Amino acid sequence: LAWESPRSGFQLKRVEIFISMNNKRSFVRSFSSTRKTRKLRSKRSVVSTTVLSADACDGTFRCNEAQEELKVIEDTVTDPASLDITRMKVFLKATLEARKASPSDELPFCFLSPDMLALEAELRFKSSLEDMEAKLCEVRQILNRGSFLDIDCYIRPKRATFSLIALEEPAVDTPFPGSFIIRMRDGEHKITCGMCCVHLTPRFSFECALILCLAVYFVLDLSCLYAFGQTLGLLQTVLVKSEVFESCLMSFNLKTLLKELKNAPSECTSTETNTN
Repeated sequence: LAWESPRSGFQLKRVEIFISMNNKRSFVRSFSSTRKTRKLRSKRSVVSTTVLSADACDGTFRCNEAQEELKVIEDTVTDPASLDITRMKVFLKATLEARKASPSDELPFCFLSPDMLALEAELRFKSSLEDMEAKLCEVRQILNRGSFLDIDCYIRPKRATFSLIALEEPAVDTPFPGSFIIRMRDGEHKITCGMCCVHLTPRFSFECALILCLAVYFVLDLSCLYAFGQTLGLLQTVLVKSEVFESCLMSFNLKTLLKELKNAPSECTSTETNTN
């Protein structure tokens, strides 16, 4: 690709990027998806900031107090499993809008506890974990797939190097580009996010692991990679009615599955996303 100097007189250095024919299509698709994602995130950030400023007069002081309490907990507590769920729910609920407007760069310490992350998912997605798990189980049955691993394989791009659901630990020096789920041989799961890991106990099902992984992306406001974004987009469409996964970011296979869900005789899994 070459960019030539504009006619305004500014002399810009000619840049040439050579891309092999085998990787050209993958590069262009990834580049286009990244640009669309950044544009959508920018619009969302402006809206969330406006909403926060409009509502700040009612509970700013309480929000500040809750943020201070969370900071104290971050500095003093060494075991996230020892956190009081009832107390943390008050703090997380009070700071939710502020955290949406200014997301963390790293996963907060309290969310290394799967119970705290589940609580955050319930606050953000406005539904109980049990109801969301039931929705995903119904989706799997309607799509007539053995598991979400099969669904992930179906809608993931064929040339994708990484997968949202890994069946084994990646190499230590592998720079994984986003948060993902590792399905252990003993049937347990863990969510890996950079240098952090959220270990899920056996009582958390595979569907629960997917919900918590989606919550991590919302907490950190991460851009969904094209390979990861298809399964995450399916989850978001089914679980998060307040924020639509844009059609321009969907693959053909994902649109096909969403049409199947839309045509299914079920109010629980009806989708409002335009998949045309």
